[in-house]
Amino acid sequence: MVGLTIAEAKIFSIVCRFAAWSAVDKNRGGEMQTAKDVAIEFIRSLPDDCTLDEITHRLYLRRKLESADKAIKEGRVHSFEEGGEIVESWFTSSGPIVS
Repeated sequence: MVGLTIAEAKIFSIVCRFAAWSAVDKNRGGEMQTAKDVAIEFIRSLPDDCTLDEITHRLYLRRKLESADKAIKEGRVHSFEEGGEIVESWFTSSGPIVS
């Protein structure tokens, strides 16, 4: 992973793992897994030396990536320009600063 920071490499790794897990989940032949089953399988796929904080963080990221994937499929997305306008609106003044 030439040219990536450590944080970017970790994110890339998590995204790849999510993509692999999404493919596995879709190939289950319609069999529905409980959230607990999915979490257990996901945790088993992690390195043995993961800390509880890492496990929690990776489960959180997996959930966020699943939510983002669902939003994309449902068309709940913004263009780059719209995103810029939204972020810019966060920094516009809502009135005078009272000290």
